[in-house]
Amino acid sequence: MPDAPSGTTTAAGLFPRFLARLLDALIVGLPLGIVLSLVLGFAGIAGKTSGVVLMSLVSMTAMVVYHVHFESKEGRTPGKRVFGMRIVNTHGAVPTVGEALQRNAWILLGAFSGIPGVTTVSGIAQAVAGVASAVTIATDDDKQGWHDKFAGTRVLLAD
Repeated sequence: MPDAPSGTTTAAGLFPRFLARLLDALIVGLPLGIVLSLVLGFAGIAGKTSGVVLMSLVSMTAMVVYHVHFESKEGRTPGKRVFGMRIVNTHGAVPTVGEALQRNAWILLGAFSGIPGVTTVSGIAQAVAGVASAVTIATDDDKQGWHDKFAGTRVLLAD
């Protein structure tokens, strides 16, 4: 496992982290959404409950896999690279797969969208986790979100 680049230890703030997360969502979501819409349309289940549930499960799983892969291999996603950030663990190294999974597991809360009776709870849980991340990043002296503290990671400005 490669070590994180040496140099600055300035924590990345909320706004660039939000922009990086948004860019990553577009990188994964746009092509995946198009492909899934086409596949589900051909299968005749687009717009049906089963199609919506399948799309949610695949989309949220793809987002977690994307984040875990890039964070544990490179210490940053493409979005974080564009905005000049890197993720390190408590040893200053690239996060392990387990640490990257811990820091991104909250995304899976949205995987339950489309399931009758669960959609609202799933959406609220994901929104609460997202807002809690933003609030803890904005108010923490080290700019660590709750998910960073849970995983033992920090998001730093890259060299």
